[in-house]
Amino acid sequence: MLDSQVETTQLQDGLKLFSKLKSLKLSGSLIYNSSHLPIEIVRIVHNLERFELRRMLVKEIFPNEKLINVEEYRNIRFEPSDLSLFELPKLKHFWKDDYKSTSSLKNLASLIISGCGILDMLVPSSVSFRNLSKLEVDKCHRLTHLLNPSVARTLVQLKRLVLKDCKRMTTVIAEVVEEGNEEIVFSRLKYLFLEDLSKLTSFHSGKCIIRFPYLDDVTIWTCPKMEVFSLGIISTTNLLVRDLRIHHGIKGSRYGYEDSNYGYEDSKVVEDINGIIRQAWEDIYGIIQQAWEDNYDTGIQYLFTEKNLEENQSDHSSSCVEE
Repeated sequence: MLDSQVETTQLQDGLKLFSKLKSLKLSGSLIYNSSHLPIEIVRIVHNLERFELRRMLVKEIFPNEKLINVEEYRNIRFEPSDLSLFELPKLKHFWKDDYKSTSSLKNLASLIISGCGILDMLVPSSVSFRNLSKLEVDKCHRLTHLLNPSVARTLVQLKRLVLKDCKRMTTVIAEVVEEGNEEIVFSRLKYLFLEDLSKLTSFHSGKCIIRFPYLDDVTIWTCPKMEVFSLGIISTTNLLVRDLRIHHGIKGSRYGYEDSNYGYEDSKVVEDINGIIRQAWEDIYGIIQQAWEDNYDTGIQYLFTEKNLEENQSDHSSSCVEE
């Protein structure tokens, strides 16, 4: 663990020692006012396989804009297999638009991003994630979508997808008209978890055919505006009803909504995930309506009881005054 507040010039003598470094966790302080990684760190990151960056004010990950035109660093490639970014409140993007090294993520197998509040785009459409197996994103409140279809089609190795608490996210895969409605296949995805996405309306906002041949574990928790999974055809040939869990955000409240099979057999393959999501919403509407009907008269009676009590107390006070 290196502290970014330490004078980075102290690393100069250790560059040879760090030349074979494979894993680095760089933890700083939000009062450390630097928008870029220290130059001495940039010199060694190209060898890293695992890189974690936490609590810094960097605006981009790599490279330092001061080094883009420096011959010594122009051909440096940052190609980790495991990248974790935590609490980077000023992070806007991974690199400047004029830095064309999209190959920097070609070996990435795990990407975790948390607490990057002004990150407004995960990656441009030119990026390929062909080796990515785990993608987790939470508390990135400026993201309105996670991926566009062209990037989603490169996720041929993705096994785990987790999205949580992104307040502006309306869809996971955005609709891009000029790309048409070509098929998207998540050929290895097994686990999908969506939680606390208050504006999410769908997984895909377009009409692309989406296939999940190995998906067998899905949780949709507290996504109150999600009434459809996708507008196109969805294939989930390995997902059983009992492994699809939908919670509408009122579990644990007075009229809590518990897991249900929505009228389907638990061991049956999910053939229409849109239908199950709609049925879940119909169930919750029914619960709310029934709760209102059951308690409407009681509520009115309670109000009249309180009113009568107040009047009686007032009459009693008046009588005492007269006496």
